Amino acid sequence: MQKNIESKAHFDEHPLSWTFHRNTCRWAHNAQESSGSDDVPEPGAEYPDLPYTPLPEPQAIKEKFDDLINRRCSCRDFSDAPISQDAIATILHYGYGILGTDHWGTAEFLERPVPSGGGMYPLELYLLTRRVTNLEDGIYHYAPLSHGLEQVRAVTLPDPLIRYLFMGQYPVLTAAAIVIISAAPGRSMKKYGDRGYRYMLFEAGHIAQNMNLAACALGLETLNLGGFFDDEINRLCGAKRDEQLPLYAVAIGRGVSNSKHRLRFSE
Repeated sequence: MQKNIESKAHFDEHPLSWTFHRNTCRWAHNAQESSGSDDVPEPGAEYPDLPYTPLPEPQAIKEKFDDLINRRCSCRDFSDAPISQDAIATILHYGYGILGTDHWGTAEFLERPVPSGGGMYPLELYLLTRRVTNLEDGIYHYAPLSHGLEQVRAVTLPDPLIRYLFMGQYPVLTAAAIVIISAAPGRSMKKYGDRGYRYMLFEAGHIAQNMNLAACALGLETLNLGGFFDDEINRLCGAKRDEQLPLYAVAIGRGVSNSKHRLRFSE
């Protein structure tokens, strides 16, 4: 009885969350199969009119997987040291880049570092740079096909604005860069309907963990960020409000210490 009371309390206190969950559940009456016409992935976003910076080839990661898992932690104390363009190139590549191609009949498929529901790959990566060597401060869109950056805007964002955008989270102020994971919902939901929204959330988590581990292999630290003002972040990235949805962000930089305890609990 107590368990049922607690469950109902969660429902009453967070009705939007429960409404989303229950309305994206699948039962026999709403588990319709795709017609097949919606199975073809749409191309990712491209901005050919924007200034373009090709990225260097990603570095090979030779660290043992269990070492990376054990060393990874959420960093809340970044130093103000810069990070290299090579590091950014490696993190973006292993986060959501192109690993190669495969063929099935006459169709060509791009191999990516994360799974995606139906191979729709509905996400886009934007990069907010503050201290990246040989890269102007600003907002960039990652173009995975060419492995480069399209400059959305050249701007050095002031600390008060950065802290405001991420709802007062002070560690972002000294991070060298922040990757924003944004979704183009039509790519996934055209095939899976409202259930496709869940798949986009899963995919964002896959990307973030890949970037966490890649950064760790490069001797860098990360902090995953779920708290931010969505519309303001979207406008900053130059995306239309209902066409792309910011879901997640990862701050990247150098930690002030090699101690996991020190990084987690800044003094």
